[in-house]
Amino acid sequence: MINVTKLTDIGFWLSIRPTPLSKAFALGFLLFFLLLIASKIALRVYAAQNKRQLTKADKKLYDLIQSLLLTMGSLGIIWTFFALEGIPILAARGWVLLWLLGLIIWIYVIVRFYMIEYTDFKVKLAERQRLEKYLPKKSGA
Repeated sequence: MINVTKLTDIGFWLSIRPTPLSKAFALGFLLFFLLLIASKIALRVYAAQNKRQLTKADKKLYDLIQSLLLTMGSLGIIWTFFALEGIPILAARGWVLLWLLGLIIWIYVIVRFYMIEYTDFKVKLAERQRLEKYLPKKSGA
């Protein structure tokens, strides 16, 4: 049973010598972080299969998401290894808080890109295609 009251204790999160992770928690963390890396690979394969249909903005969005998945997955695996081995400073739970903060900031950047730049690009592309249908096509001579 997880003691939820520990999660509200600042000493629990900032302890330099935390108790080592149990094997079950370590396996859970490891599977989660490996899932992030596997998602990156799947997104890469999807983008490669559809690269002719992707616009420049689509590619940038996919690159941002892939970077997030690979970086956070790799950092998580490294922290899980240190936590499982019980290495004093590198296994501190404060790193998880920094990891979560980085994740939140990165997600904010991706959502901001999607809401502002990506949608603007799509609107401009649709407008350009609408206007180009009235222009004469180049003849292949």
